[in-house]
Amino acid sequence: MRAAKGTPSLRTSNGRLQIRFRWQGQRYCVSTGLPDSKINRKALQSRLAEIERDISYGEVDTTLGKYKPQVEGGPQSGIELLSLWDKYAAFKLPRLAPSTKNTFDRYRSYISRFPSQDPGDAVQIRDWIASTLTPDSGTRLLTNLSAACKWGVKSELLEGNPFLGMAGDIRVRKDDDDEFDIRPFRLAEQEAILRGFEQSKYYRRYAAMIR
Repeated sequence: MRAAKGTPSLRTSNGRLQIRFRWQGQRYCVSTGLPDSKINRKALQSRLAEIERDISYGEVDTTLGKYKPQVEGGPQSGIELLSLWDKYAAFKLPRLAPSTKNTFDRYRSYISRFPSQDPGDAVQIRDWIASTLTPDSGTRLLTNLSAACKWGVKSELLEGNPFLGMAGDIRVRKDDDDEFDIRPFRLAEQEAILRGFEQSKYYRRYAAMIR
């Protein structure tokens, strides 16, 4: 039976349990770091009840820190995303063009603003990216996040890549004028190009077509 709208429920991602719920039109996902088992599902029922109570009273902790189970030995994800990105950038940048540093710095700025630094909260982070950035920028950021996590797996910093394939979740709408209205020349530049054709002895016959 499906949970009622807004009611917290348990889901499984990469073999780990997550708590998902909606509040005020936003979707939230709490990564527990716990393997999916009957014992862990039973243990998390108190968290579900706590979230349901907070939803009823309008006291939801949108940072989600209140709802994460206390696990001995630190967070199950092993490393925060900003720290992972810094390590990834330090590894990559010496092998890339200097101009790439600006791009990496821009992505770092986005990552520092994420609603969660836990890689296990990938769904929540994807939704934040989709609602905050343009489709093109969001797709590029998710692609680079996935690349950083892939490197993190190889470097034994992560157990898996939670952002794998997520870049394809952000669809660029064909009616989005901002994305598809390509204007490579300013108005003054357009007029200068047209004058050049109109005044050319050899190419003036193309002026009407170019206009």
